[in-house]
Amino acid sequence: MKNIIIPFLLGVIFLVAFVIYNTYSFSITIDTVFLTITTFFFAILTGFFISRQGTRYGQIRQEIANFDGNLSSIYRTAMHLSNEAQERIGIIIKKHYLPIVERHEWDYHFTHETSTLTDIHRELEASITEKTIVGILSGITLSLRDNQLIRKRMVALHEERIPMFQWTLIFLLATVLIVNLSLLSSVGIVLYSVLKAVFVVAVIAVIILLYQLDSLKLFKGFIGERSATDLLDIIEGKK
Repeated sequence: MKNIIIPFLLGVIFLVAFVIYNTYSFSITIDTVFLTITTFFFAILTGFFISRQGTRYGQIRQEIANFDGNLSSIYRTAMHLSNEAQERIGIIIKKHYLPIVERHEWDYHFTHETSTLTDIHRELEASITEKTIVGILSGITLSLRDNQLIRKRMVALHEERIPMFQWTLIFLLATVLIVNLSLLSSVGIVLYSVLKAVFVVAVIAVIILLYQLDSLKLFKGFIGERSATDLLDIIEGKK
């Protein structure tokens, strides 16, 4: 249902804009150079942020995959300590991912207190015996260390959202652009009215795309959803 809301709204905006542009005339003359300059600045500003937030999106997705991969490796390696240790570590990992999947919030543990890595460290210490293979401990410890570093990087990336000032500037430019375009007469000229309506829809679509990139909601589901559910399936024995 959510996947069709935005296309539906954009379609409605297009129809409304087309009817207005093809029916009503605004008796105000504007300088097309001003419209060109406004379009240029809007394109430069939104293009910069789309590129920046797109890179951020890819980096966060990669870091999440690395983090989840390390936890999966820790869980599988823990079987060499003991079945009980693996089960307890599985419970810790499951406790980490359930709120993320249930709330659809990849950043749940950045906005709430978490002790996942600390709990795994403690479980590891409690599971050490004289028969424990040193290489296994080293592998798990390295994965935990990597996840500490990954988490720090994800915290930094999480904070790199578009500030309110830049959003205000984008909306101001978009408003000026749409208003100026609307003042150009196109009454009775169907093709011109269609082009103007398409342009308005494109401006709004660019802002929506930028918002989705900034909030990491570009594709179906939330970022890291597949990786999280895959790890839960491994712990529950489904894979």
